[in-house]
Amino acid sequence: MGLFSARSFSGGVHPSDSKSLTNKKPIEKLPLPARVIIPLQQHIGAPSKSIVEKGTQVRVGDPLSESAGFVSVPVHATISGTVGKIEKRPHPLGLNSLSVVIDGDGEDTWNPDIGYQKDYLELDPKEMIDRIRKFAMQD
Repeated sequence: MGLFSARSFSGGVHPSDSKSLTNKKPIEKLPLPARVIIPLQQHIGAPSKSIVEKGTQVRVGDPLSESAGFVSVPVHATISGTVGKIEKRPHPLGLNSLSVVIDGDGEDTWNPDIGYQKDYLELDPKEMIDRIRKFAMQD
């Protein structure tokens, strides 16, 4: 029998879930980060192209980049503040990737065009796609 035969992992692997460390703790609202680093490469596809520059004021949801290839996605601001740098930073894929660094203003100001629409399921499918595209695909 080989190492990965059905008999070598009888019942599978069951690591401890360690829930006892947190299951009795209350849920907390965390403070906004002072700075975020958002890589323009989100996956193995092509990195997106920055559409902001150092000094740009951004709100939550504002686009920071646009797609730059077939397999590419735009990225958006996750905090409000000022673009402090656009530079290469370490990336989880093991390389340095161009990233947008946002210095937060602590205000959590959202792009006013992004809002909850209670009856979104009643939208015409084309209108729904257009709304998604406006904020996610950057035509």
